[in-house]
Amino acid sequence: MNKRFYIYLIVFLFSFPGLGTGDAFAKKPESKKDSLKREIDKNENNLEKSELFFQLAKYYSGEDKNDSALYLFNTAYQLLSDTLTDEADKILNEIGLIYYHQGDFADALSSFKKALQIVIANNDSAMIARRYGNIGVIYDHLGDYVKSIAYYQKALKIFEEQDFEKGMAFIYNNIGVISEEMGNSENALLYHKKALKMKTALNDKSGMGNSLNNIGVVYEQLLSNYDSSLFYHKQALKVFDELGDKRRIAISLSNIGVIHWMGHEIDSAIFYSEKALGIFKLINNEDGISSAFLSLGRDYFEKENYQLAESYYLQSLRTSKKINSRKRITEIYEALAKLYNKTHQDNKAYLYHVKYTALKDSLLNEENNRQIAELKTR
Repeated sequence: MNKRFYIYLIVFLFSFPGLGTGDAFAKKPESKKDSLKREIDKNENNLEKSELFFQLAKYYSGEDKNDSALYLFNTAYQLLSDTLTDEADKILNEIGLIYYHQGDFADALSSFKKALQIVIANNDSAMIARRYGNIGVIYDHLGDYVKSIAYYQKALKIFEEQDFEKGMAFIYNNIGVISEEMGNSENALLYHKKALKMKTALNDKSGMGNSLNNIGVVYEQLLSNYDSSLFYHKQALKVFDELGDKRRIAISLSNIGVIHWMGHEIDSAIFYSEKALGIFKLINNEDGISSAFLSLGRDYFEKENYQLAESYYLQSLRTSKKINSRKRITEIYEALAKLYNKTHQDNKAYLYHVKYTALKDSLLNEENNRQIAELKTR
């Protein structure tokens, strides 16, 4: 089965108040940043200074200048005298988001867990649910499906108690993703369509794009219906283009490339995969980079350019190991085993087949399948 991107939605639903959103700031963001820098230089109150660093970091984050944003968020956190406050939680969550978008899942998990401890200590159930959702996303990326589902269910229980439809829709999205990953495509389609219905009612454009993307994936996996799949992916791309969301634009391009690959339109597949790779490199998203390398490896394998295919596979493997993406490492091991078998390198083919089988079995165990089956009884 060929894998492609899903949108793993971080359940962070509200921007923290404090950033200017009026026309003056929207038209001249540079002047606002300069103003914040001047205020930081003259302010001697650490709590106020922390908030100013936070606001400045948000501007850099919005411009995809993640290294600068990360430095500023960390500075804001270090200025806090009390690290069990709402201010500490919001900073840690933003730090986690940046690590997540960079594909650094281990550091993202650490930040989200620290934030969770704060909101638990403060008995803030609304934020507890959001942090549970974030942690569930990261465990999914790390291939720990049991923990991922457990955190999603905790988040969903709170959202349902609060009748918070937007939160419920986001969790439906993520349960749909993990259901398909575990081979339950019908359940995945059910959850994604529930999410799309809620997001449409809420006029949540970004959320609608997410669900359109994911429905496109499931249509290909469930029904091998490439025409419907391509339709949904192009609808998602249109939404993300309108929103100017670079990461999700790259995801849609990657998915469209895979559909062309499935239809043996390899030149078109390479075109879309290379466009996706360029954007992922631009925004320094290592998870996306590793996925695009893998797609290009498969494209060139199909063209029987085995040397170039091997090069892309190995680049994907290095990047995937760097970010500890066990799911993708499994796919790469399988791809390398097939490549070396095709090129009559029997020892290497056997080695990578053994690695593939061992890692696959550790990810897809009986307990994971039991957890997925329980979702159908909700």
